[in-house]
Amino acid sequence: MNITGKLICVTVLVFHVSFAFGQALPVVNIDTDPKTVSIGFADIVSDNMESAVFGNPAAMSFSDFKVAAAGSYCYWQPDAIKEHRSFLSGSYKVNDRWAVAAGLANGVGCSYDMYGKDAEFIGKFTPLNLHFKVGASCKLLPYLSFGMNVGFVDNIMAPEYANMAFLADLFVMSSVHDFKIVVGARNLGVAWTDSGTMLDNLPFAVSAGASYGKSFHDSHGVGVYAQYDFMGADAMSTSLGASYSYRNFISLRTGGRIGFGKVPSMMSVGCGVTLKPVEFNLAYILPVQGTALSNTVCVSIVYMI
Repeated sequence: MNITGKLICVTVLVFHVSFAFGQALPVVNIDTDPKTVSIGFADIVSDNMESAVFGNPAAMSFSDFKVAAAGSYCYWQPDAIKEHRSFLSGSYKVNDRWAVAAGLANGVGCSYDMYGKDAEFIGKFTPLNLHFKVGASCKLLPYLSFGMNVGFVDNIMAPEYANMAFLADLFVMSSVHDFKIVVGARNLGVAWTDSGTMLDNLPFAVSAGASYGKSFHDSHGVGVYAQYDFMGADAMSTSLGASYSYRNFISLRTGGRIGFGKVPSMMSVGCGVTLKPVEFNLAYILPVQGTALSNTVCVSIVYMI
């Protein structure tokens, strides 16, 4: 590729990464499950068993569902990188102790033109990323579980600029009555460029969260969620969310994230409708001034038995 094309590719690379904490492989930090998005990205305490492989796998051992599967689409950062993201994922509870999961996420960025040294048009390029994960959880005690995800990610942001990695997540979760507490570490592994150069700037994160959920009179259900993520001295966040459901038919959710440094703050709302065994979910990030995530929309269809 000529020098003009390379400059365009580098510009796109830098622009994309700047919206995801400024690290290599930022795509691994993106969870577009509507249940997660609508409660301020509190993904490790969300009730999304269908996409636990992209969040907290330890939660699967406490699930009330034998099978949970989902398909999702998200128009990610439409005011910025205009990426179309989708995923297919699911979990299966083998028995009261063990559960397994798998998921595949895909992102298609906004195409851009490439030009030669004489300003001639030489074609278009579309950034792509792929994230495949498998996970498992084990209930060590009636109130304590351990979960682990392992996965591969391939992030192609320009014809000659691609990063790949093998990464793992580790979580421990305690569930007592209506309370849940979670701690874990994410994105442990190795990464490299398509030329074989090893990368040391991985999006490693330490996360902790808690939630409370309660049903009243078999008609009303409420949930409160809190989570803290630390990705570095200049990248940390606190997420808070709440949900309300009526007769397990309609759910309303809202939340927000207070970001520090490279993590953007945001506010979100969402809803869900359940027609057993199918559930439909929607999330929307409010257009708060200065937030790169503004106007992001996510939808999903979930099957649970």
